[in-house]
Amino acid sequence: MNHKAGIKLAVSLATAAAVVLPGLAHAGGFALLEQSARSLGRAHSGGAALVNDASSIFYNPAGLTELTQPQVMGSLTWIDLQADFTKEIAVDAAGRPLSGPEDGGANKPGYVPSLFFGTPLNNGWAFGVGLYAPYGLNTDYPPDSIARYQAIYSGVAGVNLTPTVAWQINDIWSIGLGVDIQYFTAKLTSDIDYGAACFGALDPVTCSSLGLSPQSHDGYFGLSGNDTGYGWNVGVLANFGKTKVGFTYRSSINHDIDGKVRFEAVPALFAAQGLFQDGSASTSIKTPAQASLSFAHELNDRWTISADVTWMGWNSFDAINIDFQNPKQPDTTQPENWQNSWRYSVGVDWHYNDAWTFRGGLAYDQTPIQDQYRTPRLPGDTRKWIALGATWHLSNALDLDIGYAHLFVGDNIPIDQIGQSGDHLVGTYDVATDIVSIGFRYGF
Repeated sequence: MNHKAGIKLAVSLATAAAVVLPGLAHAGGFALLEQSARSLGRAHSGGAALVNDASSIFYNPAGLTELTQPQVMGSLTWIDLQADFTKEIAVDAAGRPLSGPEDGGANKPGYVPSLFFGTPLNNGWAFGVGLYAPYGLNTDYPPDSIARYQAIYSGVAGVNLTPTVAWQINDIWSIGLGVDIQYFTAKLTSDIDYGAACFGALDPVTCSSLGLSPQSHDGYFGLSGNDTGYGWNVGVLANFGKTKVGFTYRSSINHDIDGKVRFEAVPALFAAQGLFQDGSASTSIKTPAQASLSFAHELNDRWTISADVTWMGWNSFDAINIDFQNPKQPDTTQPENWQNSWRYSVGVDWHYNDAWTFRGGLAYDQTPIQDQYRTPRLPGDTRKWIALGATWHLSNALDLDIGYAHLFVGDNIPIDQIGQSGDHLVGTYDVATDIVSIGFRYGF
């Protein structure tokens, strides 16, 4: 193999892991259900059936027909992921121990806002518009972490603007339709082991003479990009009085993401070949289609029970392909091979008196990640939810909501990843998540 061909091969391997879109390894994927503090308090049980407020724009657009007056509803949710790593093996391409902290985790709190407006119209029609984030996560490792070649910072967010209409067909049936205008943004950073890249292209003696051996010459890599895509959602609500059944479907959305790449501390060996240069890159991602079937029943004036099953079409996320505008920079492919997943939840609301309603819920949320594809970007697993919440009815016009959920993700979650530059990371994660949400509903 000649030097130029060897260098290009090493560059392809060294960047393949680094350019994966950020954090796409969340337990239930990277989707967010946290658009309502009220819904969070019952672990989102009955989401497509208990839709008598403006957040139905997200949970089931047909629920807008349940509104009796114009309404504004909003929430702010705090999500705290704790992912603590325990090392078993951490070596570079030459088999030497990786330097850096061994106990650093991917801990990065994030905030999710939402705002909805809905109003009844004439002849059984209703209209609404929502602004919310259906996708998002953040993880952040120390810059000198032993995971630095595979991940440092990862952030992804999708923001929807969703105009929605609904029509009450008769006393029982309602339908709704929304258009999703989605802005999707991603940012990630990591280190590149230029010494390991040299070892993969040339021989160790030559590289060492140039001061390029594994871990001897680290460089910075950053990628950020965005796109606007379009989709739709539809819902059906059957209201039988004390019993409600709801179904909703949300389409997948294709995103062709154009981004910028930045490299720092590039060795002269690679720079002379026009490699690892700042410029542009592009990739595509397809968000999952999803469907929910929900049930709610009023046992009496005090108690309401609910249940929900949700399907997520994560098999659309099979690989990430990165195309560099720089013709000398090899394109890369990272397999993901996610699987479709299911989420099940049950909940209860207790209408204590005219001023207070309390609620709780449980959920089981499958991960779409197969063990062999778990990465440090966000190493999750199947989640078990326990949630509590309350609503304070201040007046006929104003409610205040609070919800809390703890997600038991798992202990000793295995990871065994060989970075594309040859570093090998083996260990386990202990992962849990806390979610707190506050919200309001104002009718006028």
